[in-house]
Amino acid sequence: MNHPSAQTEGAVTARPAPDRSSIADLSVASILRSPFQARSCRDQEHIAALAKSIDDNELASPILVRPLPETETYELVCGENRLEAHKILGRATIRAIVRPMTDAEAATLLSADNLQRKELSDWEICQTINMLVSHGFAKTDAQLSRILGRPRYFITKVRAFNDLPPGAAAHVAVAPALFGASLASDLRASGYCKTHPSLVDEALARVVSGALTQAGVISWLRSRTTPAASTALKDSTFKINNRKVRITVYQDTIRISCKGMNSLDIEAGLQTALKNLL
Repeated sequence: MNHPSAQTEGAVTARPAPDRSSIADLSVASILRSPFQARSCRDQEHIAALAKSIDDNELASPILVRPLPETETYELVCGENRLEAHKILGRATIRAIVRPMTDAEAATLLSADNLQRKELSDWEICQTINMLVSHGFAKTDAQLSRILGRPRYFITKVRAFNDLPPGAAAHVAVAPALFGASLASDLRASGYCKTHPSLVDEALARVVSGALTQAGVISWLRSRTTPAASTALKDSTFKINNRKVRITVYQDTIRISCKGMNSLDIEAGLQTALKNLL
């Protein structure tokens, strides 16, 4: 794989042989972010606390990198927060396990490590899934379940984010922690994403602004897509020849019901009455 930043500073120690792993102190500047990293937001508070811990106690476990072909650079596989903490501390080098890996090995290991070490939002898990699928590293929900360590029903549910209209997906990307896979799944099941995409966009924008919670999204959409029941202007019930008659008057319609009476007889009687009125 070609990497865009191949000319950065090289490692402090020699590159290991391609058939085995080794531990080396690498230049921080020589380590590049993985193109397979789906995590969209860094927890700056966690990184700051980690930096303090490293400053007090040194690095407890090395990061994991893979060497990039024909360069003096490395691609980060596991340990993004530890690397960021070293940058905060101004450290020039970091202890790393250097292991030759294929794209598939690096992507799957990175994805599993993300879920094990730091909780990702459901949206970020969906982006991880999309990355694994698009590169051909996983083809079925069963394979994704094994890689990510999540049940298959969750994999199916979280992939519902892919059915969001583009505008709605953009809102989720801005604030992924506000939206769960259950909402995405409910939106897919309701059909609103296809029948009323602009309303879904508006609903999620309201969640981001704080005007609506994700728990209220479906109800909000339902209230704007279900025709309001007409309000009766008058509703009368009385008897004619011992038969119960009900007449309900709306703004532009009148409903007449009379149990046991032929509808054609009602229509004929109404025509006669209207002729007399008009």
